[in-house]
Order: sequence, then structure tokens, then C-alpha cells
Amino acid sequence: MEVTLDAAEKMRDLASDTGRSVNAILVKAVSEIVGDVPTFFKDDLSVLTSAIVELNAVGRNLNQLARLANKTDSPINVDNALLRQLSERISSVSSAIMVIANRQHDRWKQKAN
Repeated sequence: MEVTLDAAEKMRDLASDTGRSVNAILVKAVSEIVGDVPTFFKDDLSVLTSAIVELNAVGRNLNQLARLANKTDSPINVDNALLRQLSERISSVSSAIMVIANRQHDRWKQKAN
């Protein structure tokens, strides 16, 4: 983040006057402007990023199956093991996302109390 020398000096003065770090002051200012928003920890973001990658892969597989089914008027044989695997992957990703959502919910409840 770039700021003018004058702004940096004002932030340092405010930090000194309030006994806080410049970082704490910036976080507080942004929080007041943006409002209370969920805070994701690094591990949560990593899991969510992996979940997005995984769901994209599952989506590609499902699209390939749908394209194959749409190319023919005849019934197609779909590998049930593959469908089970896709279903398990979706369930696994959903579970990981729910863990993060529940953790966020618990943090928000604690913050409200």
C-alpha cells in the first residue's frame, strides 16, 4: 500500500497517541468503513481455494458426460463407479465447506455476545 509521506506521518502520530500500531489503526479504519464482514483465516482460504479447484474438476467431468449423452440418441453406458466417485468428491468438498461455514458462524456468534 502506498501513501503520501504526510499521510504516513499522520498514521504514525495517531498510532503513537493511541498506543496502537499503524496496522491496527488501518484495520480498524477499514472495518469501520466496510462494516463487520467475515474474517477468513489462511487455512480456511486454502481449503476454499482447493474446494473451488475440486468443484471445477468435477464440473468438467460432468460436462463431459453430458456432452457424450447429448451426442447420441441411443442410451449410453455410464460408469457407475465414476458417478459414485464424482458424488463422493462433491460430498467431500461440501463437508469441507460446511466446516468452514460452521466455524465462521461460531465466530460471529461469539463476536455478537
